[in-house]
Amino acid sequence: MKQIRLLLAFIILLPFCLSAQADFTIVVHFSQGAPSDARLLIDKTLLAAEPEVTNVNFQSGSVTLQARVNAPRQVELVFGTYRFVLYAEPGGTMNFTVDESGVSPNVQLDGTLAQANGLLQRFFREFNADFQDSIQFAKMMNATVDDFEMQLFSARKKQLEFLRSDASWNGLSTFFKNYMQDEVNYRYWNLLLAYPIIRANSDRNILTVTPLPEVMLEQLEKVKKDNPEALTTIYYREFLKYYVTYFTSKQNGFKKFTDFSISAERKSATARERFSDPVYAYWLARFLRDDCANLSPYIVKKLKGELTVVDKTQQYAPLVNKICDERLLVAAKTPAEKSSVATGGSNEPEFTDVNGKKVKLSDFKGKVVYIDFWASWCGPCRMMMPFSKKMHEELDDKQRKQIQFLYISIDANNDAWIKAMNDMGIQGVNVISPGNWSSPVCAYYQINSIPRYMIMNKKGEIVDLNAPRPNDPELLSRLLQLANEK
Repeated sequence: MKQIRLLLAFIILLPFCLSAQADFTIVVHFSQGAPSDARLLIDKTLLAAEPEVTNVNFQSGSVTLQARVNAPRQVELVFGTYRFVLYAEPGGTMNFTVDESGVSPNVQLDGTLAQANGLLQRFFREFNADFQDSIQFAKMMNATVDDFEMQLFSARKKQLEFLRSDASWNGLSTFFKNYMQDEVNYRYWNLLLAYPIIRANSDRNILTVTPLPEVMLEQLEKVKKDNPEALTTIYYREFLKYYVTYFTSKQNGFKKFTDFSISAERKSATARERFSDPVYAYWLARFLRDDCANLSPYIVKKLKGELTVVDKTQQYAPLVNKICDERLLVAAKTPAEKSSVATGGSNEPEFTDVNGKKVKLSDFKGKVVYIDFWASWCGPCRMMMPFSKKMHEELDDKQRKQIQFLYISIDANNDAWIKAMNDMGIQGVNVISPGNWSSPVCAYYQINSIPRYMIMNKKGEIVDLNAPRPNDPELLSRLLQLANEK
């Protein structure tokens, strides 16, 4: 396919009211040999999935495509062997005249958006390598952080100088100029924050993320991180991904997470704390789109619920729900997920108590629940039991009515579970979700090591997916604090 590179993305924020819709019009004319049809694709969710498609047949060598848009955005035009990625805005026009009579095809552009797209074409033709992730990621692996940052700094300077010295620059709108400068600046920070993450994730044997020198991050304080108006720019959206990942890693002491669901919970907390609803909604939608197949059904359900709340216009949630549901069905082909699906898929799993009664976590709503996942064959689990027993005995009668200790065994054998429970005199509610690592509860919460502890508040919400062990001196105070909350 001939790719006339007008840019990898033209998304510009201009002063149009989001509710004021108008047609974006594209006219294509072939002097001879016109193709059968032309397609206009619009990614209205910004998630690069299921674009809106307008398909029109050529008549007498010409075709006119119109799409109703309510804000400046990226569109893709395909006709014959040509593919263009264009910038569109309400009421804007682009005209293409194609002449293939010569040795090489000649495409002439006209219309209200031709000048802006022309500059973008020249810019990305000049700096194509700077915007190719594969090239930049290869540089990350072969350069020191100082050398890599110097390359980024130099590239950013050249890019900005190129834009400002272009003959059309002064005649373009302030909003367009700001957009282009944002793309350049966010690309710089996107790649710099990606450097330690990409390197750390290149080898499973690397257990820590090497932090960037603080001097390199000083100017980041001046960068607008929560910027809803910039969501239509590619490199702001890419920046969000690595910004959240880097600072979540920092909060974890730059230690790599061994549990993907815990990592997801911490990342979502970082994003929720730092971003307003529009930005958080996009970040969350993008995160689920990319990673829902790797997450536990519990975390997927929780994050999908959050997305439904913060996605006020429902721009993302319907598509994300569809994508994640399809991927979870594929994941269910593994033995562990089959077990989870058998108990209700994304619904909470059931446990069985010592009397054979079915129990769910939701049965304990109204109490603070300290959840202990263990097995009779787990030595470290058994070592923690005396601390748990001691903590239970320190509660008075009123506190015991507010705080519930729930012990969930994943033993495959009921007799082994009952014997270990009696031998250690475990106090509290004892239930089993049999199957060892194929246990439904392991699949639902994506538990891959025990002992594992969680805390549920009175509202029935898991407030800590990886809670402290019973020997942590601060744990009891935390449980009591939750018990005092209304």
